Amino acid sequence: MKNIGFHKTIKPAVSRLRIAAAGVLLLGAAALAAVAVNPNPPKLPWRVPTVNVGINPVTSVVDQATLTVYVANVAEDTVSVIDGTRCNSSNSSRCSPIATLTVGPNPLFMAFDPTTGTLYVTIISGTENTIAAVNANTCNARNTSGCGQTPAVVTVPGATFNDDSGQASNIVLDTANHTLYIGDAEEGPSLVS
Repeated sequence: MKNIGFHKTIKPAVSRLRIAAAGVLLLGAAALAAVAVNPNPPKLPWRVPTVNVGINPVTSVVDQATLTVYVANVAEDTVSVIDGTRCNSSNSSRCSPIATLTVGPNPLFMAFDPTTGTLYVTIISGTENTIAAVNANTCNARNTSGCGQTPAVVTVPGATFNDDSGQASNIVLDTANHTLYIGDAEEGPSLVS
């Protein structure tokens, strides 16, 4: 048995690894030196402001007409309302919620109907077969007078959440036909509202 061939194949691979590691360290040192010389490095073009919303934000939708962003906070039973004209990639002057909607236990998925100005939110706790319908015409970036409203509740025949499997139903809105589609979390047929 000869081990000479084995050692010869390992040795060049180890040398290449050492060269690669030295190159990475050299580049890292150069980057640190550049930051030390320039304390104000240029901003990345994709850097956008952040917004502190409720606990456990999960989904969001946008009303393009009013530039309002709605964020579902599943752990707080709320939806945060954000003014997109004052909080975006080129303007971060007021990046905080302008209002909060209380919609029901554990809001998860949302859909927005721009024609009627209705925000639909699936509720995954409590009865587990409801969708909150909010009049967003009076709760948006231009008008917050109705943000304290109690949303209408629509009961669907299936489940919006299945406790056994942890499965949640998503909703999709066909804006042309004003039809809301929701899957049954208990693996039944899709529901139409």
